[in-house]
Amino acid sequence: MAEMIEGLNLVLLGGTGIGKSASGNTILGREAFKSRKSSTSVTRDVAVESGTVYGRWVTVYDTPGLFNTDLSEDEIHKKLIKTLQSCESGPCVFLLVIKADRFTGKERKTVEKIEQLLGHERLKKTWILFTRGDELEDENITIEEYISLSEPLKTVVQKYDQRYYVFNNKTRGPSEQARLLLQKITQRLKALDIYTMEQNTSLNVVLLGRTGAGKSSTGNTILGREAFISKKSSRSVTRDVAVESGSVGLFPVTVYDTPGLFNTEMSEEEIQKKYKEVLQRCESGPCVFLLVIKADSFTEEEREAVEKIEKLLGDKRLKKTWILFTRGDELEDENMTIKVFLDDTKALKNLIQKYDQRYHVFNNKTKEQAGQVQELFIKILKPHMGEDLETLKQNPLTRKIPQEIEPDAPADRRSSRRLVLLGKRGVGKSAAGNTILGQRELISLSMSSVTSECSEAHATVSGRSVSVVDTPGLFDTQINSEELMMEIARSVYISSPGPHAFLIVFPVNMRYTEHEQQIPQMIEMMFGQEVLKYSIILFTHGDQLEAESVEKLIEQNCRLRDLVQQCGGRYHVFNNKDLNNREQVNDLLQKIDSMIEQNGGGHYSNLMFEDAQRFRREEEEQRQREEEQRKQQEEKQIQEKVERVRKETEERIRAERQREEENRKREEKQKKTCVCS
Repeated sequence: MAEMIEGLNLVLLGGTGIGKSASGNTILGREAFKSRKSSTSVTRDVAVESGTVYGRWVTVYDTPGLFNTDLSEDEIHKKLIKTLQSCESGPCVFLLVIKADRFTGKERKTVEKIEQLLGHERLKKTWILFTRGDELEDENITIEEYISLSEPLKTVVQKYDQRYYVFNNKTRGPSEQARLLLQKITQRLKALDIYTMEQNTSLNVVLLGRTGAGKSSTGNTILGREAFISKKSSRSVTRDVAVESGSVGLFPVTVYDTPGLFNTEMSEEEIQKKYKEVLQRCESGPCVFLLVIKADSFTEEEREAVEKIEKLLGDKRLKKTWILFTRGDELEDENMTIKVFLDDTKALKNLIQKYDQRYHVFNNKTKEQAGQVQELFIKILKPHMGEDLETLKQNPLTRKIPQEIEPDAPADRRSSRRLVLLGKRGVGKSAAGNTILGQRELISLSMSSVTSECSEAHATVSGRSVSVVDTPGLFDTQINSEELMMEIARSVYISSPGPHAFLIVFPVNMRYTEHEQQIPQMIEMMFGQEVLKYSIILFTHGDQLEAESVEKLIEQNCRLRDLVQQCGGRYHVFNNKDLNNREQVNDLLQKIDSMIEQNGGGHYSNLMFEDAQRFRREEEEQRQREEEQRKQQEEKQIQEKVERVRKETEERIRAERQREEENRKREEKQKKTCVCS
């Protein structure tokens, strides 16, 4: 869930009788405004009401309707201007209310007047709110289908970058539809706060690669125009760094097209100098590097170019670097996906893994370029924008965002979920994955079988995209322990940008020994202390419970109880033999949604994993240092003991010799005394 915005102001705007007051009541969850059908505006003055809506303090401004009112147009205009100035003392959003009905010339004129009143900057924070959602439900029609039936309405929605929502104002009391609208608005405001045009913050995109890779064409595709000179040539077309600006959706973008490495009239020293200059220049603001490679044979020359660029960028910049494949049109001609192409090229597959799966493919020849650009920017901007990426979406009526980059609006039925299965071999991980997906996508493993690699499968579950990563068994003695740890850890990158939930699988009828109790600690050691916040115990073999409940089992077994408590008391039971029982899957997804809300709306991220790995390395280094110090201390103590024994021995020998010498002298003296007498 996005961060709470204190004092969110919502201004309801629109014609008379379209449901502004009723919408205000729906938002606040009470009869705050007078609402009734009338040919004249019920609201003669600006009515202001406040309240807490799902933990957020919201102030709603209900304005007089345009046309068919007792007020003159000049009076309405003055009241609206005063309201705009008043509400903008804090975060403010404007809701342009339109009936989900015929979009007549009169409605269009109302929209135009309001747009003129708001001005360009306020329109960026304006949403279309459709009312009469109940009538759409009665006719069994979705809001998307309704919009598609009206070209003028479709144009308006596209103009507002798909910022629209629909209300059924006949619903009484606190409403889920109000929560979802506020969630979308809050996340959009958060996105605006990071990359708003008002702050003149531009995302800098630097195109890097060898000559002929398609950097200039890629720049043109991003900006949606012929900004850079692009033609086939054995020599670099771009001799200097070319810089052009534009926007992708809401976001301003500046593209730096750099000279190609090799086959250029410029010396390597000149190119390196230009590269360093552009790197310093572009990093004055948010910056991302696109390493452009042809989706073609990956030759030695290409590898050399990549190595040179990596050396030039350094480790820190490489974390902000994406691989952009060009010639997607050729892949389409061969009916081949980029994933299949990468699987066929081992060197490229290794390169992609090195970049944590940060890659995208462009068809620079297609006329429909906006979609592929927006998909790229969704991937790039996702870590900075939280979960809601609707800012960059194209019209959902004409295209579908691919599953692997579908935005996750927290706790929303349409959001995607990325799940990782963990547990010992033979506990039913793969079967549980099949149950979730509703199909046999993952091969169930018998007790004797061994898997040494993670596997991933996708499906649409209850209208939402779900991906499941199955992992090798914990404590598997048939696989090298270090390799096992590395492969299980890879599940985080496979489910990039990170899993929403780790499902720790145990058979419900298993004996819970100290070995089982070590599993959460082992997982914590691999993924860090944060991981158990994102974990749920998933019991399999639910069919064997018979009359006994899992709650009673947990209550009676202290080890099992401790296991569940380590995961915040979260658990679920599956009967993997009943693949058609979708209720058990929906219940699990609901528990995952609740866990995500408790965690503030996020997911376990690659960054958390890298932090955990770094912590482990630091702990190991510290342990090695302490072990080295202990050994040195022991050696020092041994040396000191040896030295002490040596000194004691020397002292004893010296003392013995001294005594012997004294005895000898005494004996000689006695002899002389005897001779004299």
